[in-house]
Amino acid sequence: MTKIPRVPWSVLLLVGLAACGADSDSKTSAGVSVSDSAGVRIVTSASAAAEDTVRPVLLWEHGAAPSDYPFASIGLGVLRDDSAAVVVAARSRELVSILPGGETHAVLARRGQGPSEVRGPRQIVTGTGNEVWLEDVLNGKLLRFAGDSLLESLSARAISWEGASLMPIGVDSVGRLLVTSASYNPDFDEAWLQGTLAVFDASTSSVDTVGFYDYIPRVGEPPVSPFGSYGVVSVADGHFVTARTDRPRVLRRSADGTLVEIFEWDDELRYPSEDDWNGFRAELRRQLARPDRSSADVDVRLDDMLSDYELDTTQPLPLFNGIIGSESGNVWIAPFTPRQAATTGGWRVAGRDGGWLGVVEFARPIRILRVSDELILGVHTDELGVQTIAVYGNPFGA
Repeated sequence: MTKIPRVPWSVLLLVGLAACGADSDSKTSAGVSVSDSAGVRIVTSASAAAEDTVRPVLLWEHGAAPSDYPFASIGLGVLRDDSAAVVVAARSRELVSILPGGETHAVLARRGQGPSEVRGPRQIVTGTGNEVWLEDVLNGKLLRFAGDSLLESLSARAISWEGASLMPIGVDSVGRLLVTSASYNPDFDEAWLQGTLAVFDASTSSVDTVGFYDYIPRVGEPPVSPFGSYGVVSVADGHFVTARTDRPRVLRRSADGTLVEIFEWDDELRYPSEDDWNGFRAELRRQLARPDRSSADVDVRLDDMLSDYELDTTQPLPLFNGIIGSESGNVWIAPFTPRQAATTGGWRVAGRDGGWLGVVEFARPIRILRVSDELILGVHTDELGVQTIAVYGNPFGA
């Protein structure tokens, strides 16, 4: 495995603002204050999370029954407007749709290099109606599906963001793709490398850069802490939402790049312990494990990668692992855990209008893929490593 020693482990798995006076009087309700500053809505919470804990109801699963699609590994997934799940099988590199209820599935695209085949799916995005966009980087194309039918395939030559190392993460209110940075050169001098926020119009194959966000921090020479901070980005209700995992703050921008809202809260720093380090080692081992690798081979690879890292108890842990925007505009904030794959709970949900809605706990560990108006799409992994698609009701949905 190629090592990138200047990047913390948290980045491998996955904008400062000047202070200004408020233009209008603040309003305070239940520990939340709301003010306006130069047209930017600022929402501040005195607490790190909501008091209420909710437990979503599991609606259906797919992948365990004999007639289900046999997932060896599940990579990406979205929910269509008709509530069907569209999922990338990471090992077979096939695109699979699963109808609501989980009883029926269809293969939309098989692995290959043909016009309707895929070889390197990197991103999948829900479009308007029942459309889904799939980015296939190895075949150099962008596929658009409507239901279970392929509507069009744009070649790399027509995708003007390819040379800029961008990828789609959502759509705006009129169906244009919202795209952001997909890769970077680790040799930079800034304290934080800026990631790009852009809009892609498929009808004209044009990309328009609308803003930037703190993406990757500069890291010293190894060994470094595996728990460094990093920037995260998602799309909520046609808006870009960005954050830094070392700051209790989420920024919301419209599709034209205008900053429209800042949500910030008080949080408590925690510092890494031996348990965190052991969790990191266990997660790294899980990532390295392959059916064709012996335990001894994994141990050698693990020791080699661990030589780039060290436990630094003076550097705070990230406040969270990432964010997922929902179609209704809410932002789901993932709890920090060194075991990045799945968690049973601790998801904090920030509302579209500001403030906390609740803390989400699941009965089983889940890796959340997408959140729609009414549903939560995720992945369950059992004790034998078998993965299944799981769909829950969204307690904060429309």
